[in-house]
Amino acid sequence: MRPPTAPMPIADSQREVLVRLTRSRVAPHRQVQRARVLLLAADGTANTQIAGTVGVSPATVKSWRERFQQEGLKDLGVVRAGRGRKRQISDKNAHLPGARANGGSSHAVNQARGPRTAHLRPRMSPDLTNAQVIVVSVLREDPDLAAGLPRAEADAASRRAGARVISLPKGEFYASEKLAVKTGGLGMLLLEGLLFRGVSVAERPSLELFGPGDVVRPFDEEPDLGPTVPVYQRWWALTPARLAVLDASFTRRMSEYPEVIGELAARLARRSTAGGLRLSLVQQPRLSMRVHLMLGHLADRFGRVHPDGVTLPVPLCHGLLAWLVGASRPAVCRAANELEGAGLVAHRPDGTWWLDSQSLEDLALTTGALPVAA
Repeated sequence: MRPPTAPMPIADSQREVLVRLTRSRVAPHRQVQRARVLLLAADGTANTQIAGTVGVSPATVKSWRERFQQEGLKDLGVVRAGRGRKRQISDKNAHLPGARANGGSSHAVNQARGPRTAHLRPRMSPDLTNAQVIVVSVLREDPDLAAGLPRAEADAASRRAGARVISLPKGEFYASEKLAVKTGGLGMLLLEGLLFRGVSVAERPSLELFGPGDVVRPFDEEPDLGPTVPVYQRWWALTPARLAVLDASFTRRMSEYPEVIGELAARLARRSTAGGLRLSLVQQPRLSMRVHLMLGHLADRFGRVHPDGVTLPVPLCHGLLAWLVGASRPAVCRAANELEGAGLVAHRPDGTWWLDSQSLEDLALTTGALPVAA
């Protein structure tokens, strides 16, 4: 039997600061996550259990514990130099139409959501073959990938983790033509932006949403389930997006660092877990409950906590929400109006959503605290 994990030493004053952070409604989500991890570690909780509770990888838990033991609370919410997300829009392109980091007009939202028809046959997309080639260090863009490596090894791996970056404008793209990757690649790491993958069987669509940190393979051909079940799929960039191409060359260079490959494989595997959660959500018989649960699930991943509630900065029209919950658009409109009338949610003019914090806590208790996949 494995011995119990020793509690991480922590001063009373440090504990008070961390507790205040976990109760904050304005602190960044990542900072609140780190505070929760440190408090659980101080209580003697094992890394794997902390990871499952907070929703991060065990390697990330280990990295945060080591950093706290070395530096304490110094620079707790500061991203180290050379890490974190880079600017999404350059000064040179700031004047172009649609070059805004947040939100967008209703026209832009409609352009991103795709046509109203449920039949998801591929369409034409912007030509990206002549785009300027940009190479970045994947581990600097997404430092959690190297969380399981010692500091010296992480720095060395970061210098070898160069990958080509593809930028996608907002709207639909035909992935298998424009984002072709040769055999041996792991896929693409989404660095910034939001992507939708739509799959249609017998003209009944479903959607899958991807955010920063997800590993996707949009270049794969449509799945072949046999002549009896024809499948069509389409891809949209809901916001301007940047993807790092994890091709065969990247895979060979990172093969010397199995922790990095393991984390990428884990992210691919988590997609099946998230798919199982969505299947459970769409089986909820009451549609208003189904819509509320789906918005809460997305808020756990993308939401920002504020004093008056949780904002979901994902431009979701009723049509996209209908595809997510497996219902018709008119029915989802009625369910959303019911939730808004009760003060549980609010659909903002820019397409984003607001959710009442207390209602989300009550929802978790009512539904038996459904697990949320990353």
